[in-house]
Amino acid sequence: SLVCETRCTNDYSFFTEKIAKPMIGQRLFVVISGRHYLKNLQALGFQTFGSIIDESYDNIEDNEKRWQCAIEQAIDLCSKDPTEVFSKLVPIVLHNYDMLKRLDNNVVNRCVETAALQQTAFGV
Repeated sequence: SLVCETRCTNDYSFFTEKIAKPMIGQRLFVVISGRHYLKNLQALGFQTFGSIIDESYDNIEDNEKRWQCAIEQAIDLCSKDPTEVFSKLVPIVLHNYDMLKRLDNNVVNRCVETAALQQTAFGV
């Protein structure tokens, strides 16, 4: 899945349903977003696909270059052996799916409340 996140600036990562959908669907994802989005996702305990694709695009400061490199990884993925990709991605997608299932409803509710407060504060 190519995930085009809502917020693409480099000041903070904003995780939405767009990243949750491929996790629920147990699919590999490449993300078009702000710098260190994958790093911040990993800090929350989720796994990404650095063993399958080159995720160094996540460290590129320039938005246009980062997004272009991410798209190149998605294109390159199409040329890889599907059997090999599948064997590497299964433990990752199962881990992420399990992480989502185990999220405490209080955590989810706090995230929703925080997002609502941010929208109010920024006049969104």
